[in-house]
Amino acid sequence: MRVLILLLLLPTVAFAAEIKDLSEARMLLDDAMASIAKDDVRGAFSKLKPYWVGLPDAEIEVMIGKLTDQQRLIAPRFGKVLGTQYVSQKVVADTAAYFLYIEKYENHLIRWHFYLYRPKDKWHLNSVNFDDRIQGLFN
Repeated sequence: MRVLILLLLLPTVAFAAEIKDLSEARMLLDDAMASIAKDDVRGAFSKLKPYWVGLPDAEIEVMIGKLTDQQRLIAPRFGKVLGTQYVSQKVVADTAAYFLYIEKYENHLIRWHFYLYRPKDKWHLNSVNFDDRIQGLFN
């Protein structure tokens, strides 16, 4: 039974796309955020998905559905999307990295947080979240 479970998990791990360095990560995230700016959440997450080691497709689909629903809810309050912008990057011990982007609207903004992890010599996406806490840009 253990061998069967291992064999079922192996394709997910063995064929995950690799991010060699943080400049490559930045290009990937810039590309994903360009899709977000076009109101294409599915497109953004399809670009990120190969680098998200171990995250089941079902969880990604749930996340896409929630993001799409939330975008519909905020549109009347925030206005039209004006674009996205890279804000900053932090690295801890060459093992964890954080990228901050903003999605700019006519009336407000959304902060997008991307966390990467480097267990050995390649980076992979660990988590993504977002919020509308503009104050957090100044901490």
